[in-house]
Amino acid sequence: MKSDFVNKRKEGIEPYEIDSKLAISMIQNMLNTPLESIFSIGDIKNYDLTFAKGTFNYHQCSKCSEPVYETGIRVKDNKYICISCGN
Repeated sequence: MKSDFVNKRKEGIEPYEIDSKLAISMIQNMLNTPLESIFSIGDIKNYDLTFAKGTFNYHQCSKCSEPVYETGIRVKDNKYICISCGN
C-alpha cells in the first residue's frame, strides 16, 4: 500500500494515466510473494447472511450532480454527497 502506483492513485490519478512500469512492478511483486503471506487457510465458518432490500430511491450529489442510489450516498452537513466526492 506504499507503492508509487498506490500513492498516485491516492492523489486521484486514474490508473490509465499512471506509467505502466509502476503497475507492472507492483504486479510482479505480488506474483513473487509467497502464497502463505497472502492467503490463510482455516476452518470454514457458517454465517447467517441477510441481504438489504434493493431500492430505486436516489438522490443527486450536491457536489458532482450525479444521481446516486440511496445505498451509495452519504449525508454531510445536511447535503447528499456520493462516496467518490466524500473521499
